[in-house]
Amino acid sequence: MGGPLERAQRISEVIRAFDAQGHHRTGTDVDNASGAWLRDLLDQQGAEAALETYLFERFAPADSYLQAGDAHFPGLPMFDAPVTPGAGVSGRLGLAGTDAEIALVVAPPGAPAPELDMARTSGRYRAVVYVTVAGRPGLAPRNAAAFPRAFGVPVLQVSGEHRARLESMADGRQEATVMATGQTVSVSASNVIGRVAGKDSKLAPFVVMTPRSGWWACASERGGGIACWLEIARAIAHEPLRRDLLLVASTGHELGHWGLERFIDSREALPTGALLWLHLGASIGAAIAPRPVLFASAPALASLTLDAMAAAGAPPVTLAPQGTVPGGESKNIHERGGRYVSFAGGSALFHLQDDRWPDAVDVAAVSAYCDACVTVLRTIDEQGG
Repeated sequence: MGGPLERAQRISEVIRAFDAQGHHRTGTDVDNASGAWLRDLLDQQGAEAALETYLFERFAPADSYLQAGDAHFPGLPMFDAPVTPGAGVSGRLGLAGTDAEIALVVAPPGAPAPELDMARTSGRYRAVVYVTVAGRPGLAPRNAAAFPRAFGVPVLQVSGEHRARLESMADGRQEATVMATGQTVSVSASNVIGRVAGKDSKLAPFVVMTPRSGWWACASERGGGIACWLEIARAIAHEPLRRDLLLVASTGHELGHWGLERFIDSREALPTGALLWLHLGASIGAAIAPRPVLFASAPALASLTLDAMAAAGAPPVTLAPQGTVPGGESKNIHERGGRYVSFAGGSALFHLQDDRWPDAVDVAAVSAYCDACVTVLRTIDEQGG
């Protein structure tokens, strides 16, 4: 198995390679090549590894921008909103709630945004310009929770660095044109799945899941979870549990958890049939202003996990109040009544292109999460529930 130094080297190499692959958007060439790479790595840990591949209608964005006089602001369409017609949408730019034709909304990418929802669906506006405000300047796209359904009016996402200038234009009801364009392309997309056989496969299994797709390189947003997922498989393959360990690294995270839904579709009994779902969500081991949160479906699971994290020397986490609907893919399990422990959160680089190896990642923190997760699985396995 090797010692801590060897594990740190493995974690570093996994995240470095993942980061170098490019932008991990679902169904792209990068996403599909990354899936094959991850399947091979999972196989090397001693798990039975495979790809589950599905037909997928990918939205490929094209030239998209806001033009206001001589000012040009490049952007990205919202992936669950309609595109603009050929000539775009023109009108006065104004703050949401005003009588302008194009609404300007400012909101973070990973939190509820009721003003954005209202502007999209109220029928008052022809289009929306959404200024993404993250921990640092840059374009931080919002996940398309309704994908593949498109609703409301066209939405153009633009970088937070333009906020002051755009708010000034909105105050003056500047005439503007929104272009939010793209096309749908029929491709394929894959989940990476695996299994480490237990001593008695009739027992209810564990499922360890992590998303593997996102808007950009996602070194800390996705890389830490992927590295931890592999290390868990490695540890359990070396010393199997009483029950099976099932593994899924799902694509489609940024698109309504599309890949996890496909995984569950063919395993309808698994959400409640698994003894535990362990969700390795966003920003595990993030180095820059991390905001880790722990969600658990029962107080005893929360206590066990916090104890395991403390023993492993993992960074402190905020425990979500009992009953809080979790973020990320564990939300899908929560809604189906399953038992789960979920690590989620964010960082100053959440959804930004600057989320890159090596600066964005704390390898020691990722390693500590690995220890804590293995402890949680082995303890529950020994207790039988």
